[in-house]
Amino acid sequence: LYIFGFFSTHLCFSVLNAAKRTPLHLAAAFDYSDCAEALLQATADTKLVDARGRTALHLAAHAGSGSRHT
Repeated sequence: LYIFGFFSTHLCFSVLNAAKRTPLHLAAAFDYSDCAEALLQATADTKLVDARGRTALHLAAHAGSGSRHT
């Protein structure tokens, strides 16, 4: 997967947006499971919390319930 190769060599996975969300948070919140899987394989930090204290797992659980956490 080319994207995975690019991520693993060129990006920092703990970069945060204004809501303190990482790329993993965003992939989880919007149910982009392929992207989340690639980030996890590239050792994205699963313990980081956003501005509301939520991990990517919290957001994934909410996204899996049929709603989006934006």
